Amino acid sequence: TPAHAQTLLEVLDWHLQAHADRHHLTCLDGDSEQPLTYRQLADNSATIAAGLQRAGVLPRQCVAIMLPTSPEYFTTYLAILRAGAVPVPIYPPARASQLEEHVLRHAGILDNARATLLVTVPEAMTVARLLQARVAGLRHVMTPQQLAARGHMPAGVEERGDDIAFIQYTS
Repeated sequence: TPAHAQTLLEVLDWHLQAHADRHHLTCLDGDSEQPLTYRQLADNSATIAAGLQRAGVLPRQCVAIMLPTSPEYFTTYLAILRAGAVPVPIYPPARASQLEEHVLRHAGILDNARATLLVTVPEAMTVARLLQARVAGLRHVMTPQQLAARGHMPAGVEERGDDIAFIQYTS
C-alpha cells in the first residue's frame, strides 16, 4: 500500500507504478461508460499541468474548474495539483433562466478565491467570458483540450502534505 504517501499525487504515482493499466474510475454518461486507467489519469493530468504552467499559473494560485463530471474533470483536478496550484470547483450553469444568478454568484466565488484561470467546456465559454469580465484577476479561460495542446511535461513542483487540496465553495 502507499503508506508513505503524504499527498494525493503521491498516491496516484504509487498506483501508476503498481498497476498503471488498471481502471481507476469509470464515468457514466447516460448508457455509455468512460473508463480511466491510472496511466491515462497520470498522462493526461501531466499534459494539462504543463499547459497550466505555460499559461502562467504559479504554485499556490487558485484555478477554477467549471466542468461536468467527466474524465476531463478528474484529469484537470489532478493537473492543477500537479502544477502546484489549488483547484476551486464550481458547477456549470444548469438552466438559461438562472444564468444571471449563476454569473453573479460564481463571480463572487472566483473573486474571493482569487482564481487566475478558469477551465471549462466549449459549450460554457460564453458564461466563462461573462465571469472573466466580472473578475479582475481571472486572466485566462480555457478548455482542457486547449491546455493539453499547450503542454507536454510539467516542470516539477514541490508537494507537501499540508498543501491545500482544493477549496470548496458549493455543495
